[in-house]
Amino acid sequence: MGKVDKDHFIDIDPVAVVDGTNREAIVDAISSAISKGNTLISIAGQKALVKSVATNHTDRKTFARFAKNTLCWKISNQHSSFEVCRLRKCGVGVWEDDPGDFMAFAAAAPINEIAEALAGQILGKV
Repeated sequence: MGKVDKDHFIDIDPVAVVDGTNREAIVDAISSAISKGNTLISIAGQKALVKSVATNHTDRKTFARFAKNTLCWKISNQHSSFEVCRLRKCGVGVWEDDPGDFMAFAAAAPINEIAEALAGQILGKV
């Protein structure tokens, strides 16, 4: 995801496409994404990103159709720890924190440990 401002993100390439049942591939993709962080996108640049890049890698024609069955988490490095909060849909194209689905990891936790925990949640939903 590319970060537009404090709380807004846009999906951008590259997109990792992995088999949703392959734990190792899921862990590798999540670890890579956490390591890269979020690219900052200028306001001028976001006009060129109106079409979702995620739909380029699926048979879904619109982002709304793609997002219908999407699992989404917010991962942040705050308060001397990594915080992982599942997001829930609260409107068309709008996501909010789900306070009932929250994990905290020590700041020194290996990224792979966070990726393993998320992979477990993903595989539990498939």
